[in-house]
Amino acid sequence: IRLGFHLIYGDQKFKLQPIAYQILLEPATVIAKSMRQRQVTSYEVVRAYIGRLKSVQSYLNVYVDERFEEALDEARKVDELLDNKDSFSDQYSEERIPFLGVPFAIKESMQFIGFHNSTGIAARENIIATETATFVENMLKSGVILLCNTNIKFSGQNSLYGTTNNPYNLTRIVGGSSGGAGCIVSATGVPFGVGADIGGSIRMSSFINGIFGHKTLPVDAYCVNKLDPEQKLAHRQVVQHFENTYKIHVTPFNRRRYPVSLWSAMMVNGELSSRDFSLAIRDHTAHTNGYLESLKKLFFRSTYILATIGLAIVEALLKKHNKRFHKVAHKFYEEIQILLGDDGILFFPTFPQSASVHGQLTLVVAQEI
Repeated sequence: IRLGFHLIYGDQKFKLQPIAYQILLEPATVIAKSMRQRQVTSYEVVRAYIGRLKSVQSYLNVYVDERFEEALDEARKVDELLDNKDSFSDQYSEERIPFLGVPFAIKESMQFIGFHNSTGIAARENIIATETATFVENMLKSGVILLCNTNIKFSGQNSLYGTTNNPYNLTRIVGGSSGGAGCIVSATGVPFGVGADIGGSIRMSSFINGIFGHKTLPVDAYCVNKLDPEQKLAHRQVVQHFENTYKIHVTPFNRRRYPVSLWSAMMVNGELSSRDFSLAIRDHTAHTNGYLESLKKLFFRSTYILATIGLAIVEALLKKHNKRFHKVAHKFYEEIQILLGDDGILFFPTFPQSASVHGQLTLVVAQEI
């Protein structure tokens, strides 16, 4: 499979335009502090990021909706506020509003009034948010300025918005389903973006786009495949670094059997009759028959990408074993907690390989299943 895709794509040499402004490489915390010290204005920062987004969008297809003009207006108001320190009240302090004037982006599945909220599902194509999600409102209260929402779905590909390309190599995937969020940060389109993670969406997208991602919930049981040689080498180098630098011994922890079954059971919380995914992709109007959609795909009649169809089939195949594997997964989780204790660190590859080319991962996963 990999050889075939290599012959199709070859060695892609294209690179994005060079980064024009140093501020685009700074962390959000540094940008926020620089604004308060008036070393740079919010308008300058927001305009620089908007310019960057416009220059890469035709190559990456990373955002869905934008509010660039509104963002520039909000940046001007922030600057007026910061320029008038005499009228600066405690409600605008750094402790209360840490990211005042800093731009960011949200995932398309997160509601913001006037933005699309389809989650990349054809059945929700015309859904426009009529309210703003509480989570997004809380982010806005921290002072951030919303620029856009980002493309979504497995490997950044869906039938509504098309495919998002990796900023390091346009033939490569961005991961998912928070692939657009990972891509936009990696391409210096925003200093930080917000995604969501149930079964790996932030972790995979961050890894594949070469950035840092943070997931606040406990680790899931995860689909473990054979590691590529370069991933094995990288993992070994990390272990050796800690052993040599801190004079510690890293204890190997063998992977478990049935990784797909464990992951599937955790995704539906062990419910025997649950088929949440097949229901969600029809906007909760009916269950999706993965086998039927596979047949329709052969005749170009299905609105779903192969990865979506494949997950619907996996969900149907494994549902009768969910309760059993849910117990196994929790036992696995408890073993890890005991091993780590209060101060342990788990070195675990986020994904078995580096970013694959578009289409390759779907066939590899199908082969493994």
